[in-house]
Amino acid sequence: MTTPPVSPQSPADSAPQAHRAPAGYPAPAAYAAPGSAAPASAARGNPYGLASIVVGAVLLLSLLLQMILQAAALGGTGDALSIIGVAGNLVQGILSIVAVALGVVGLTRRGRPQALAGVGTGIGVALLVSTIVWALLYPAALSLFL
Repeated sequence: MTTPPVSPQSPADSAPQAHRAPAGYPAPAAYAAPGSAAPASAARGNPYGLASIVVGAVLLLSLLLQMILQAAALGGTGDALSIIGVAGNLVQGILSIVAVALGVVGLTRRGRPQALAGVGTGIGVALLVSTIVWALLYPAALSLFL
């Protein structure tokens, strides 16, 4: 018994071959090189959702600032409290509407992450309802304390 002679392989023959997907399976996704941009098909973020949660955070900070200013003006006249309350409600009402609008647009974007848009919309709706209720009750509450 003789063995067939082994032919020398060229370097191209010994190079690793690309992986092919078995029949019936999709081809593997392309990988981006480290430090390079992601493939164009990858879903980026949700800029409307990000903007909604940023406006929601600013809204919460404005609410905190309003509380601090009202606590500082509590010993003074009712005029200072009224000005702070009206200005705070106006700013918070506008920011709430902006947060809700951006959040709803972010939630309607298909193929984009929606968590930030949902949180921003929730903050906006909660503080919009709070602002409306407080605007209706504020004059009555202020008359009780002054």
